[in-house]
Amino acid sequence: MNNSLKYQFLEFVREHELIAAGQRIIVAGSGGVDSMVLLNLLLEWQSHLDIELAVAHFNHQLRGEDADLDEALVREVAEVNNLQFWSDRDNVAATAAQNKWSIEEAGRYLRDAFFRDCLQTHNFDLIATAHHLDDQAETILMRIIAGTGIEGLSGIRLRRDAYIRPLLFAEKRRLLEWAEQQQIQFRHDASNEDERFTRNRVRQHLLPLLRNQFGMQELKPFLRLGLTAADWEAYVKAQVSEVLENADFIGDQNKIRLVLTVWNQYFSGIQIRVLESIFERQTGLSKKLVFEQFRSFEKWLKGAAPGKRYRLLDAIEVTMQDDHLTFSPHRTPVPVDQTAPLDGIIQLAELGLSISFDRLLRSEVTRLDTPGVEFLDADKLTLPLRIRTWVAGDKFRPLGMSNRKKVSDFLTDAPALLLAKKEMLVLEHQTGIVAVVGARIDDNYKITDQTRNVLKIEARKI
Repeated sequence: MNNSLKYQFLEFVREHELIAAGQRIIVAGSGGVDSMVLLNLLLEWQSHLDIELAVAHFNHQLRGEDADLDEALVREVAEVNNLQFWSDRDNVAATAAQNKWSIEEAGRYLRDAFFRDCLQTHNFDLIATAHHLDDQAETILMRIIAGTGIEGLSGIRLRRDAYIRPLLFAEKRRLLEWAEQQQIQFRHDASNEDERFTRNRVRQHLLPLLRNQFGMQELKPFLRLGLTAADWEAYVKAQVSEVLENADFIGDQNKIRLVLTVWNQYFSGIQIRVLESIFERQTGLSKKLVFEQFRSFEKWLKGAAPGKRYRLLDAIEVTMQDDHLTFSPHRTPVPVDQTAPLDGIIQLAELGLSISFDRLLRSEVTRLDTPGVEFLDADKLTLPLRIRTWVAGDKFRPLGMSNRKKVSDFLTDAPALLLAKKEMLVLEHQTGIVAVVGARIDDNYKITDQTRNVLKIEARKI
């Protein structure tokens, strides 16, 4: 085997099937040695691989004139090689401050948006970035320090969506040697030495320590670890899909029901990913569940009785049922306080609830045990009726009980509720609460043999 970087590059691309004949590839050119070597190697094999190349450069506006010189170099190399060239610039620092992101996060977001726009606008297939083996080692070490799970050990992915990393096998020193041999022009970025950034501290202190004190002369173990973890991640992803395929999706309520026996078949690594996937489906946001958060959920799960709720990542309400878990988006309670009609409907869109009020004769009521429907002795009610969100201190006498009870305690003990506890509503008249809507009426207002007129209340999810 030829040990030249040029031939190892081709072998790596072939082994991992990163590029197919006929594909159109945009090279992300920063002007640094990594990206300029990547462009050089792709140009070397362009005819052999039967590919079309173009170059794109994003100016972060962080280094003043130096940043402009980076862009000028990349543009010049692209023109010399008759390649299409596109560039864009944005104030990364301002974007970071506006969104309360780090400089790295803001740069990544803006850069990715630009590259993807180039991909779509110019009908290209792939974006090749110059991440190398030192980058991979630094990324994995940073994640280990931060307390990563298995997913984090995959580090920088060899491929992610339209992105490919053909240099992930090569150490930085190999790239520098190749640049010198081939007389490749490149720019030096002084910010790579700024130790305010964690990555730079890992690069300048931890990696040399591993090399000098622990005999790690090559960084290939990080390549193998990343690829192995990526394979494991693919397996986990398939298992997560299997779990969700067995879940019930209630689209009109944006709820997910997951049978506990299915949940219990999987180990914690997959369960964590299931929770993250449910979070993303119900909020549209991607968020990682740290191990301590999962342990908290797991502890609740082991001791929860039917009807009990858990707040997951501050955005998802998890409700324990007899044999399954129900996941629904958490809503900030919107206080309700309005007059209720004797005949008519109240639509509460913010709660996803419709409440109908019907005045009937006692002879029209054939049964009193219809689920979700409550009947009150209308002759005992004093107008106006008021429907509102319950508050601390509210009390009523639940049907069938001899003593009054706090609404808060009643809701805590109730096996299942129409809404989240804090969203539940009460119906009251001048002398107090006559019903907890959708749950229980006050015993003082139940239907008796002397009842002539009835108020029927039906609460339904919309």
